Amino acid sequence: MSYSKVTQKVFDDWAGNGRAEGMERGHTTRALQALEKIPLVAGDRLLDLGCGNGWATRWLLGRAGAGSLATGVDVAEAMLDRAR
Repeated sequence: MSYSKVTQKVFDDWAGNGRAEGMERGHTTRALQALEKIPLVAGDRLLDLGCGNGWATRWLLGRAGAGSLATGVDVAEAMLDRAR
């Protein structure tokens, strides 16, 4: 099995077991320290690679404001389902 398939399976399993939200809780404080430093303005286009359940994608979009677009990408379909 390829590395990307192994990664996909691990994170699909995590999403199915409710670990996506646990990751969010565990990473939010540290992640926000970095995300808050990104200069965002209305109309920005944002790409979140490895978006998981999409919490950071939604946070960035809310901070960027009107006319902005945020796209989250993840190898794990189950994580994308949670993000939606």
